[in-house]
Amino acid sequence: MWRRQVQYLLHPAITRENKIINVADIGIWLIDLAQQLPHAQLDGYDISSTQFPPAEWLPSNVKLKTLDALAEVPSSLVSTYDVIHAGLVVLVAGDDPVPLLRNLIKMLSTRLLSSSLSSVTVRKYEPGGYLQWDEADLGGLHRKTINPSVSKRSLDGLYELVDERFLPAGFTFSWVRSLDHLLSQQGLTVVDNKFFPIPDEIAHPWTHMHLLSVGELIKNVRDSGDNAQEWWDLYIEAIEEARRGASGRPRLKTALAKTYSTIYGRPLDSNKNIAITTGATAAILSSLMAFVEAGDEVIVIEPLFNLYEYLIEFVGGIVRSVTLHPPANTGQMRSSADEWLLDMEELDEAINPRTKMLVRDERWQHSDQAADANRSSTRQELHSIGNLCAARNITIISDEVYERLHYTSSFPRIATLSSRIAARTISIGSVGKTFNATGWRVGYAIGDENLIKHVQWAHVLLCYTTPCPAQEAAAVAYEQAEMKNFWSSNKVLFKRKVDRFCRFLDDLGLPYVVPSGAYFIFVNINTLTLPEDYNFPTPLTQRSQDWKLCYYMCQELGVSTIPGSAFFQKEHAQFGEKFVRFIVCKTDEQIELAMNRLQGLRALLPANGNSAIMQETRPETVGSELHAATFLCLE
Repeated sequence: MWRRQVQYLLHPAITRENKIINVADIGIWLIDLAQQLPHAQLDGYDISSTQFPPAEWLPSNVKLKTLDALAEVPSSLVSTYDVIHAGLVVLVAGDDPVPLLRNLIKMLSTRLLSSSLSSVTVRKYEPGGYLQWDEADLGGLHRKTINPSVSKRSLDGLYELVDERFLPAGFTFSWVRSLDHLLSQQGLTVVDNKFFPIPDEIAHPWTHMHLLSVGELIKNVRDSGDNAQEWWDLYIEAIEEARRGASGRPRLKTALAKTYSTIYGRPLDSNKNIAITTGATAAILSSLMAFVEAGDEVIVIEPLFNLYEYLIEFVGGIVRSVTLHPPANTGQMRSSADEWLLDMEELDEAINPRTKMLVRDERWQHSDQAADANRSSTRQELHSIGNLCAARNITIISDEVYERLHYTSSFPRIATLSSRIAARTISIGSVGKTFNATGWRVGYAIGDENLIKHVQWAHVLLCYTTPCPAQEAAAVAYEQAEMKNFWSSNKVLFKRKVDRFCRFLDDLGLPYVVPSGAYFIFVNINTLTLPEDYNFPTPLTQRSQDWKLCYYMCQELGVSTIPGSAFFQKEHAQFGEKFVRFIVCKTDEQIELAMNRLQGLRALLPANGNSAIMQETRPETVGSELHAATFLCLE
């Protein structure tokens, strides 16, 4: 199993150019190696011989012996071995591996270094050979289940028992992740150092290997009275749980639980409150699959991510939409996302006995403070939505994939407003959107245990699992983001891009919607007039102005964007026909090229030049709020 994970028994650097004569293993792993090195002497050592197979069944070049690796090294073993392999000895080494490491170095063969000084020859001996140390990261060990119906109560209890009863207080095994530094400090040259996550397909045997070690600990005290028999019963129950599918170490879920416990102001259980999914889209689809049955209705708030419609219909649901209303002057002057308002009466009227869920998209979330007394702040609006859904027994999917790219003083989350609303809310996150790594396909859902357990089960049916290397990388990103000041620096990066494009639109004379987050900019196209004789393909002749303009810009200017009506249902398409959407999550060079090409839009403006944008005092959030962008497909 270990060889399957790391792809070798002895590291290739050891066997490539060296003639190996003597090999020692601390923690036995020599049977397979005997076939690879038939002419080498292979000695295996353990503290006890109780698990040794009969000598007659061993390969002829393998001998097994007892050795206390922490005691003084016998003189017969000093400077003996070309290669020493230490594997899975973390419990032996405890929280200080240095004594064991020094003994292993003593057992390595020495090489003679000679140098001449005048007529004097100085002879010096130093350790030679190789030390290969393969270790389990017990400090990062976590338990998970194949689906929420599988209990891991006994597994959790067993490992808590190990921590409390068998390990000295304060043991963290943190040295495993800095083993390369420990080796260097002892004078060894580190040739290679790697970490290997445990994939789901070997999680079951890996769990059993750990349980066997724990079983040995319990067996040694089983006859000592006290609670030994109770511990043994717990061990047997844990074995049965592992057989049914409780195992693993989801480092990403732990990192997310730590991050969001702080944000939500309450402790989150990494197993019960978080579901890892293969992208945020899979998180939304898993949530819909878990709660929506054929004929159920799902309310969406427009403008929306157009995949919502397809996902809802995929599970047999019926889409019912409610629209944010833009300000009346949106075609004459710059407006803010704050001014696109939700009519709560319309939302209330859209709900009926078949309504099962509501999906909201935070890309159009307002700033936390209302611009004037006639506008609702986001927090107030979210309270209204949440309380209405809680009263009508409707589950909320809150798509918050751009939560780290908000340009307001705060970002209210609907799940944090009250326990009543939190119990009905599934919050969706995306590693790809958060770390500018779209395509990694790692997402997650956060919510109450009674919601998340169904999301987890639905995701098992959809994707089964999410690739481990991507999860491990995402975990590291969350662990280091705050320390490396990523959150604030990333906002600055995209704020600058948005500001730049907004200044270009001001110069061009086109009104637009100042975004509150992300990197999307809705631009009003009412003042642009397409040539009457332009030859559009037949499918576009009956389409609205926004579709035709997008085709025109792609063909004539070499810039591709998205028509605004694509973000609305057909019955509300008129709200989007006045807009096209640009994005600015591109390089500065691409943005510059796009702006140069978009100068061609001046030919579509009124004959008397730029249409002047009526300007009030420019909102503080201009450019610093991202709901904007330029979908650039450059020729």
